Amino acid sequence: MLSDPFERKFLAQRMVDAIGVEHIYVYPDALLNEINSPSFFSHKYLCICDNIEKYMEKTLPLPSHLIMILMGKSEPSCIKTLIKKGVILDLVQEKPWERKKRLQRWLVETAYAKGYKLKDKVINYLLQFYHADFSRMLQELEKGITYAGNEKALSLEKLQKIASPPLLQTEWQLSEAFVWGGNINLLSAIRECRNYYALIHQIRYQLHIGLTLAIGGIPQKLSPKRCEKFKPLALSYTPSYFLRGIQELFMLEQKMRTTTINHIVLLEYFYAKLRMKDYALSPT
Repeated sequence: MLSDPFERKFLAQRMVDAIGVEHIYVYPDALLNEINSPSFFSHKYLCICDNIEKYMEKTLPLPSHLIMILMGKSEPSCIKTLIKKGVILDLVQEKPWERKKRLQRWLVETAYAKGYKLKDKVINYLLQFYHADFSRMLQELEKGITYAGNEKALSLEKLQKIASPPLLQTEWQLSEAFVWGGNINLLSAIRECRNYYALIHQIRYQLHIGLTLAIGGIPQKLSPKRCEKFKPLALSYTPSYFLRGIQELFMLEQKMRTTTINHIVLLEYFYAKLRMKDYALSPT
């Protein structure tokens, strides 16, 4: 079990490379069918299933023709089956310093596999600058290795020359940009977001803050400093801006949960409607 989907995929690929057999990816709802449909002509192969917590059956057959890697962010209903016959790697309760050591080891091993050595200051830079976002760290490491050319030790100076700044690190920052604006590439940040439902929750909170301030109230649990920051912005909009935003957000969440439309498209459409100037700006 591992919370970050990119880290799960990275770990699965390392296992695939180590085992060295043919592999396939299946969705949780197709896992049982894959187990029950062995090929008479194929040899033993590897079956990888992510989001295993979505597999709702209480038991899971473990056939001899498959090597299975089952990944997810929480325990599935069939956990008792896995405990009895499988090996469990649970990193959900991993301490921050333990995760830091693991990511550090993965970076070093990735560079070593490509024939490069990482200095401690390069590792620390990646860990700190990208706020433990392993997908970004790995991306920047691979870019740095390409730039290093024939040099076998990746220097911090060269990495800093080509490193891309973090786009937008948290759903909180992105939600502020949705409601209040700001000098960021918001559309790029939407594509980088990993938890759209958490983002919706934060946007709703920002809209309620704005509505409270726009009608002269004081939001609860908002620090005086942030209240001072947002009040003039809230007063530059009409209360209907925030009310309509809350309504549009409700419809957005419904569509995300009930349709197959790409979530990025829905969020971009919501942002376009939210920023419409014909109802947003205060008449004063």
